[in-house]
Amino acid sequence: MAQRGDREFDPTTSLQYSSTPDEHLIAYNSETGLSQLTRLDPVNNELLLDSDTLVVHSDGMSQYAYDTGESRVCFDIYFGPVSPWNLVRFLDRFYSQADYLSKIEALFDALTIVQQILAVHPEIKKVKIKTPSSRIVRLFSVWIWKYVTRNGRTSNNLLVPYYQKMLTIHRDLIRLDNNGVHVQFWEYPSNKVPE
Repeated sequence: MAQRGDREFDPTTSLQYSSTPDEHLIAYNSETGLSQLTRLDPVNNELLLDSDTLVVHSDGMSQYAYDTGESRVCFDIYFGPVSPWNLVRFLDRFYSQADYLSKIEALFDALTIVQQILAVHPEIKKVKIKTPSSRIVRLFSVWIWKYVTRNGRTSNNLLVPYYQKMLTIHRDLIRLDNNGVHVQFWEYPSNKVPE
């Protein structure tokens, strides 16, 4: 079962992927319509596709409405250049803390799609979710465990915004892990376009 901090992925510190050049770390598999990790074979110095991996880019954003003072949420989920699994979505309502919510909604939908992909591709055992949000990485690798023990409250006893949605995601991550699929979060700079 996943433990605190075990949900973070950094290829630069990974024994398996640290020697793979950044520009070759992710490859699009046109047969599956999915992006997957590649690694450098130390013996032959060739790139090998890791067919048991899946890389998904997940990000959210918000559009501020000056007349209401609230924001509209949109997000995108990207599995590859022409992947049939890609998704861009706008939520119909306006929300407070919309930028934060957009990233959580993106992750929720990304995990829903990942579970559909796993039904078609049971060979996938490692899922890497790339996000430019350090907050999302920390939330689901460290903070969520604390929030769960405090029943959705911060250390100051304040309600955590969108806690029920976070808890659903957390439980999905645990369920996937219990079924042999390890999901990790991979932070990339926000100014870097997904491969």
